[in-house]
Amino acid sequence: MILPGQVGGAALDTNFRGVVIIGASYAAGWEIAAIEGISVVNKGVGGQESHELLGRFSNDVIALNPQYVIVWGFINDIFRSDPEQVDSRLARTRADIAQMVDMARGEGIQPVLATEILMARPQGLVNALRAWVGALRGKQAYGERVNQHVMQTNAWLRAYAEENKLPLLDFESALSGGDGWRKQHFATEDGSHISPAGYQALNDYVLEKWPEFMSPVP
Repeated sequence: MILPGQVGGAALDTNFRGVVIIGASYAAGWEIAAIEGISVVNKGVGGQESHELLGRFSNDVIALNPQYVIVWGFINDIFRSDPEQVDSRLARTRADIAQMVDMARGEGIQPVLATEILMARPQGLVNALRAWVGALRGKQAYGERVNQHVMQTNAWLRAYAEENKLPLLDFESALSGGDGWRKQHFATEDGSHISPAGYQALNDYVLEKWPEFMSPVP
């Protein structure tokens, strides 16, 4: 794994023009050393929300002088919000992402947006019974509520990327089962974190998609 502050295991050069990944725990667990021969520095920090990514963007992205930055991660904005607060929290999320894009572009760095991934269905008899009882009571399951907000914000990300001519990595689609949930084998037992198979699928997707993004920075 490429550690923060390293490129290919070596000390980071002040003229580094590779790829920085900024995000939370999903990003932190992503082991990808290079994309199309371009070195990658991983600046994922577990547990962070989008405003915390924004708060360290200058030090963890701009100061490294990358050519590209992948901005990935707003799941904790949902996890840590009460149902009554989640809409206002996600309004801040959208503003945070837009500000990171502006900061990157202002420094000649190409921002690459990534959609968030869905949760997988909870496994096991107990979870199945809970979901069944909740459905009988007309209650929305936790995972369904999270995924609803993920999909809504991802729809905004896609529209924002298209409007602003930004490259987009559609991680939701890459790991989705097509039924509003992540494919089970792409998730760990908790239904949230990404399994080795999930990260391999992301690597395959990114390596296939990235050549479309390799153009001069505007």
